[in-house]
Amino acid sequence: MEEKKLSEYEEEEKKEESIELRWDNEDDRSIITQLLKSLGFDQTAKREDLFVKQIDKDNAVFVDFSKSPKGAFYAGRGSKIDVNELPEYKAFRYLQKGRGRINPDNPNQVIVTDDEGREQIIEIQRYEEKPVVVRSEFYIEWQGRKYPIKQEFVENIMGRFYPNIKGIIDVVQRAEAVKEWVTEMIKEPQKITKKKPEDKRDPEYYEDAEDIESKDYLCVFKATVVRSDGKVFTAHGSAHPLSVSGNMRPKVIEMAETRALARALRFAFNIHQPVAEEVEEEKEVDV
Repeated sequence: MEEKKLSEYEEEEKKEESIELRWDNEDDRSIITQLLKSLGFDQTAKREDLFVKQIDKDNAVFVDFSKSPKGAFYAGRGSKIDVNELPEYKAFRYLQKGRGRINPDNPNQVIVTDDEGREQIIEIQRYEEKPVVVRSEFYIEWQGRKYPIKQEFVENIMGRFYPNIKGIIDVVQRAEAVKEWVTEMIKEPQKITKKKPEDKRDPEYYEDAEDIESKDYLCVFKATVVRSDGKVFTAHGSAHPLSVSGNMRPKVIEMAETRALARALRFAFNIHQPVAEEVEEEKEVDV
């Protein structure tokens, strides 16, 4: 009798697993995308297998199918959110197994069927960010005048604002405050992360090598900025595949040069805030 029950249980498990939606099944991808969007997730622009949802002002949650065909949920760096307890996580797992549906009368509710066959409702919260007027808080002072960094060059990274290198270059050129700058590679990387050629799902996805933490991948640049008044400022910038975002990992040379120039310009004009290119990518935490 026990053997029969066990067999039935195993069969039920196999049946449930066979209907579970997976990213490695191309037919499932559009369904998965629609389900996640119905839960408030957005598909990232650079990777079709990475989704993100802003939970509140300071926290975001990601679903990454490059880590697992079933979708790996994780929170952004510094977040104290327990992803397993999020209604979005629970609702998606039910939907993924065909045991849930969006309430047609309330799109913020997911009706699920638990292990005992009872229906339950999972409420999905929608975070609506209040309009924020970003003021020109970034500027340089030159010859008695303040030159603001244009807002189009200010980036919002996880709720904090950073000017990017384009904004710094734009403002010093408008102020005619720089005579010239020169960059020099101090340490050339011995190895460069290569694109994963067989991954047809995402042309911008790069595979980490086994020795990815090696200093052989490190690149260091030196930048020298000469202001219009003749004063000289020097800074260094480095980049490693683990200190840049995924799709930029093969471009550590360009990123190291950008960071060196950004630091030299910041030193020259007393800009205390790091530029967007200096900010490390959000740490991925598997749950």
